Amino acid sequence: VQTCALPIFLLSETAEECHEATRQLIRIGYDELVGYLEGGIDAWAKEYPVKSIRTFDSKELRERLNEVTLIDVRRLSEWNDGHIAGAIHFEGGRIASEELFFPVDKPLAIQCASGNRSMVAISVLKRRGYHNVIQVDGGISKWKMNGFEVTQDPARLITL
Repeated sequence: VQTCALPIFLLSETAEECHEATRQLIRIGYDELVGYLEGGIDAWAKEYPVKSIRTFDSKELRERLNEVTLIDVRRLSEWNDGHIAGAIHFEGGRIASEELFFPVDKPLAIQCASGNRSMVAISVLKRRGYHNVIQVDGGISKWKMNGFEVTQDPARLITL
């Protein structure tokens, strides 16, 4: 079991949410939990600066697809099952350690299955100097729910 090298501090609306998150984190090997802050992000924002990430829903992404470079951070098997035409595939777990070749002439729209992995990828991208990033809310799941087309064309698959 791999453990987290840094202590974890939880932010939640209620103590019950923190207790549940603590149980889940310990189960997967993250046991350096320092504490938690009740009151969620509002309580945090009273004391510390808060930054936000620009977000597109699937409808806005579809309307503005030509204005962004779409990066799909899902696993290869998920990509092969179908992806948004024109997307670039780059598994999220690779972003922290591999050389990045993303275009810099457009904002990067980061998409996964539902939105969780894309937020992690955005955090890493920002630490690596990419600041013009957009999170695709709901990921490809919402894209499909809206009836938008997916493809299995591997033409923009990036492998190193």
